[in-house]
Amino acid sequence: MALFPNQKTIQIRRTLPHKNFMVIDRTNWIIAAKRLNYSAFKLWMFLCSYGTRDMAIGPAYIKQCIGISESSYRDAMKELEKYEYITQVQKNTYLFNEFGRPMEEDE
Repeated sequence: MALFPNQKTIQIRRTLPHKNFMVIDRTNWIIAAKRLNYSAFKLWMFLCSYGTRDMAIGPAYIKQCIGISESSYRDAMKELEKYEYITQVQKNTYLFNEFGRPMEEDE
């Protein structure tokens, strides 16, 4: 592998999971990492980890699970909604999608 002076080679060693793992499309998480702030990305990752089941969440539960404050949780929810990762379908019911709106629409 040819390297430029400012590059490093990283050898990755991981323990492959046997249970309690998630699979996320590489393009989807890269786009989410680029466009979302830290708390919104943490919440996005948390929601991705739940697969295709329904769940009830709130600020206290999210603080306990991923350590973001109530105000950060509310801001993260707004940001996920802004980029269409979550859409409201009823008063307190939202639909989460791993992929948001296309990046081209961000401009």
